[in-house]
Amino acid sequence: MRNAGRKAAHNVRLSHTVLPPNVTVHPPVQYTIERNPEGAGEILIPVLVAKEQVTVSYLYFPPLTWNQVNASTKSDEGFAKILNVIPMPQPSKAVLAAVWSLIFVGASFLFYWLAKLVAYVL
Repeated sequence: MRNAGRKAAHNVRLSHTVLPPNVTVHPPVQYTIERNPEGAGEILIPVLVAKEQVTVSYLYFPPLTWNQVNASTKSDEGFAKILNVIPMPQPSKAVLAAVWSLIFVGASFLFYWLAKLVAYVL
């Protein structure tokens, strides 16, 4: 989970339909776990500062699957979106242009030499 906003998020609640007993939060931040008798529960993080990212990992066993764990994420400021992946920075447009240019040059080189080989064989 990541606070992409410019302000701190207070009382961030990760609701779970089934909260596995083995939960890891990284990097270590202050949090509490509230469980109910049916097996559901919430992970409560008091404050998630702006631009802070926290990864919550679960250890669960079949027949429980990943899509049966998370229910919703919300804070005092409103609802949040759940991402099932770790966000990564995207390469800049200059890097993408350089990569595609190199791919084009390599493909052109390969096509040129394949055409020369076909002309030599025939």
